Amino acid sequence: MYMTRGVVYLLTSNQLAARLVVSVYSLRRWYSGPICLFSTRPESHELGEICAHDPRLAVEHRTIPERPGRGHTSAYLTKTATMLKSPYDQSLFLDADTLVAGDIRPLFDSLEEGEVTATAFCEGLTTDAHFQEQLEKWRTLGDPAHLAFRVPSLIWGVSHFSYPAINVGVFAVRRDAAILPHWDALTLAAHNMPLPEEIALQLLLPEFDHSILAMKYNCHPMAYRGGDDVRIWHFAGATHLDHDPSRALWLPAYDECRQHNIARICEWSRITSPS
Repeated sequence: MYMTRGVVYLLTSNQLAARLVVSVYSLRRWYSGPICLFSTRPESHELGEICAHDPRLAVEHRTIPERPGRGHTSAYLTKTATMLKSPYDQSLFLDADTLVAGDIRPLFDSLEEGEVTATAFCEGLTTDAHFQEQLEKWRTLGDPAHLAFRVPSLIWGVSHFSYPAINVGVFAVRRDAAILPHWDALTLAAHNMPLPEEIALQLLLPEFDHSILAMKYNCHPMAYRGGDDVRIWHFAGATHLDHDPSRALWLPAYDECRQHNIARICEWSRITSPS
């Protein structure tokens, strides 16, 4: 049976607008298929329309309500809602602060083996001290009765067995994935917890058929050790300008977008480049 495949982006605040345009433009070097950009605010709706009318990006623009949350949490909570609304049978989600540098087809292909594919990040493990600190905060969530899975049991599982620590700036999921409604429900229940959508997926993965692809599909320049055929760079933590290796990767891509005025970026981006 034919399965539709597509890439999904979410833009809430226009603080990420320039990074989004750079990401989509870099994606188009390696991928010619459908892209759907969801936006949540009047200003990001406007940017979404600008992107949709630039044939070099060729995105479909859709709007979605933004779930309320403190700071960046609203975007985290809306991410799972976006995946429930994806127009594709197989969706690859990319954060706006990514830069595509190689073939992304293995992310889609992995969905033939499992219903969801996560990506390892920064060589971390769920038994590492940093992740255990996050789980200590999650333990205060208790055991919400409306959830199908018992949160204390999920936490125990990833605390006692070493799983690769994931990051949800890059992941792939099938439309019919059984994990999706559970992931969304746990994310919403954990709206006051750190990284609600990321840790929710980390906790649920062992309960479902899944794949975890190598860090080269979600590589932070600060964690790069050389040698890997990096397919997707991820400048998490706004390091695209403040970290030397990150800046050396991101600024040339940004300058190229300005050179070609992709999505009319020269009219609205306030980022200046020394080049």
